[in-house]
Amino acid sequence: MANFLKNISKYILGYIMLRAISFLLLPIYTNVFSKEEFGVYTLIFIFIAFAQFLYSYGMDASLMKFFSISKNKNEMYSSIFISLLITSSIFSLIIVLLSESISILFLENIKYSHLFKVAALILFLDSFSFRVLIIHRMEDKPYKYFFFSFVNVCVTFFANYYFIIIKSSGISGAFYAHLIGSMSIFLLSLPIILKRVSIKNFSPILLKKILLFGFPFLPSVIFQMIIDFSDRRILLYLTDIDTVGMYSPGCKIASIMLFLISGFRLGWEPLFLKLTRDKKIIISHISNIFLFFIFTVLIFFILFIESIIIYSNHYFSFSIIGENFWGSIGIIPILMFGYVFLALYHLQMPPIFYYNKTSKLPYFRFLGAVSNIFFNFLLIPFWGIYGAAFATSLSYLIMTLPMFFYTNSLFKIDYNWNMLIIYSLLSILSYYLTLNYSFNLFWSLILFCSGLSLLYIELQKARSLIKKTTLF
Repeated sequence: MANFLKNISKYILGYIMLRAISFLLLPIYTNVFSKEEFGVYTLIFIFIAFAQFLYSYGMDASLMKFFSISKNKNEMYSSIFISLLITSSIFSLIIVLLSESISILFLENIKYSHLFKVAALILFLDSFSFRVLIIHRMEDKPYKYFFFSFVNVCVTFFANYYFIIIKSSGISGAFYAHLIGSMSIFLLSLPIILKRVSIKNFSPILLKKILLFGFPFLPSVIFQMIIDFSDRRILLYLTDIDTVGMYSPGCKIASIMLFLISGFRLGWEPLFLKLTRDKKIIISHISNIFLFFIFTVLIFFILFIESIIIYSNHYFSFSIIGENFWGSIGIIPILMFGYVFLALYHLQMPPIFYYNKTSKLPYFRFLGAVSNIFFNFLLIPFWGIYGAAFATSLSYLIMTLPMFFYTNSLFKIDYNWNMLIIYSLLSILSYYLTLNYSFNLFWSLILFCSGLSLLYIELQKARSLIKKTTLF
């Protein structure tokens, strides 16, 4: 258990650094870019996020699954990476050739079409380096995972500083900086790929099995991307690019919780796939602890994030979010409430893998995607960016509930519902107080420490119980 917590902390930190670079760059972007420019930046990166999953077409899940069962690892690696080389080259060429049409589709103009060509190169490089990060996870090499992520973040950050602050290259400089960051992690990954991959080990038969396992994940991932990002495209359709720019910094701050959830999954999925004994006890206790942790993070952000952002320029020469974008602060807790349901969704994943029910995942996420689009069109005309935030949170709830009841019929996870209800009430109370009363540091600390104390107590209980079990 201790080794699991030690390793997963490195995965979470590495993943947060890799994915949160856009968050780390918020002070630069929101203090330099206009709302229109930041809206454009956001929408192009939404395109990149969608395309990344098309580029991988379920290979991430296949890589984890076949790593556990494959006797010839190099045959598996060769089949996957050679397939990625062919398809990524084709996809990137298509994006370059259709950059103007894609720009009209995502931005409703061709002014920034050249940036989609840069995006095509980023996508090509990342399709390889992101799979290498999965190899590090499956081979239990958290230090390498952390190092690769750290290098990528440092290179990307300083490249952004150079192009935007020193060279004043604007939004184009931001994309060139991200391209340089992708090149850095690709160059680190290349020796690992060359060591494991060769044409002679390529197996069409194995590749067919890999694709058959991985493809069911692709629709569910696409539906997940719709839930995560359709709000901004619908905002552009119903309002304007400035509103998208206003909304996006709040989404970035709220996505800190999303990074924590995704980082947890990096260590969690390989672990529960390897469990041979005491599965129910281990899965139940880790699931409870993670939900308590997520609620504690939620309470912290509800109580303190507005003050941290507004008063940050008292201690630094800049604001965490530029003053022109402060209107998005209020959506942060709303989005984070939705991410609690997303955490519960991912905690129900063990029975999906144990009983080979991956084909069911698209149905659950389809419900979330359709409800997200419906609620966005319903609520944005009335509440603007707040309507978009509520739509996203409601869609996570609608996606998670049927998933929970279905997987519970296969493999019941024993949640501590009493504690979860207490955390939920504590979160709602915190949100109510911040909406109706001015900030009070003393009572805010009391509420947050209450949540922190409950988490500590449960950690101690779980630690003593899991010590009596065997992981593998």
